[in-house]
Amino acid sequence: MFDQYTKPPGEVMRLQVPLRTSVLLFIVILLLTYLYIVEQSWRLGIEFFGTAVGIEAGILSAYYVGRGLKISIEQREKALTEEKISRAFALASRWNEPNFAKLREDWRALLIEVTGKNENEVCDILQNDHHKKTVASDVLNFFEEVAYAARSGVAEIETLKNVHRSIVVKYYSAISPWILRIRRDQPTAYEHFEWLRDQWK
Repeated sequence: MFDQYTKPPGEVMRLQVPLRTSVLLFIVILLLTYLYIVEQSWRLGIEFFGTAVGIEAGILSAYYVGRGLKISIEQREKALTEEKISRAFALASRWNEPNFAKLREDWRALLIEVTGKNENEVCDILQNDHHKKTVASDVLNFFEEVAYAARSGVAEIETLKNVHRSIVVKYYSAISPWILRIRRDQPTAYEHFEWLRDQWK
C-alpha cells in the first residue's frame, strides 16, 4: 500500500529477479554449454535456442526501455505543465499584492475618468497629468508582461485566462486610444497585450 512512497525519487520501474530463478538460469546455461561441447549433434539446436533467446531478450529489453522513456516523457510534461501553472498563479497574485493596492485604486479612478471619452479626450487626460500617465504605464507594462508570458508559453494561458480574462478585455478597450497614440512613435508598443485581448475577447 505504501509502495509509492518508498520508491527512490526518479525511479521509473524496479525489476526484481528471485534468487531461485537466477540459480536455475545459471544451471541451464552451464548444461547447455556442456552439451554444446560434448554432444556434436546438439550444436545446431543449441545455437538456434541461443539465438532465439537472444532475440527475445532484445525485444523484451527494447520494450522496457521504451516503456521507461514513455513514463519519463509523461512525467517531464506533467512537471512542465505544473511549473507553467505555478508561474501563471504567481503573475496573478502579483496583481493582488498589497504593494499594488494604491496602483489598483488609482487605475480604477482613471478608468472611470476615461470611460466614454473619445480618443483625443483620453489622450489629453493622460498627456497632461504625469501621475495618471505613470499609473497607465505601470498597468500597461504589467499586463504586457502577463501577455508575453502567455504568448511565449512561459506561463499557462488557461490559468491566466481564468484569472484575468475579463479585466484584460476591459482594460485594453478603455486605454486603447492611448496605446494607439504611443504607437505613433513605438509601432510595437503593447503588442502582446493586444494579442491577449484578441484571444480572449
